[in-house]
Amino acid sequence: MGRVISENTALKIIETIGYKGRMTGHGFRSLARSILGDMGYRGEVLEAMLSLALETRRWRPMAHVVL
Repeated sequence: MGRVISENTALKIIETIGYKGRMTGHGFRSLARSILGDMGYRGEVLEAMLSLALETRRWRPMAHVVL
């Protein structure tokens, strides 16, 4: 398993790449979830990788896709 980064580390990365004030760690997580879901990756696999609960009611709102 890979290592988990802290919230402060994620915020520092966002600041370093020039997105401070325009993007959040949760925003990047949500973006990754949507893009990878659109690419056909299974939701439960994505949630395991992104470390959120596997309950449908928790992860379905994270998938910002237009059907």
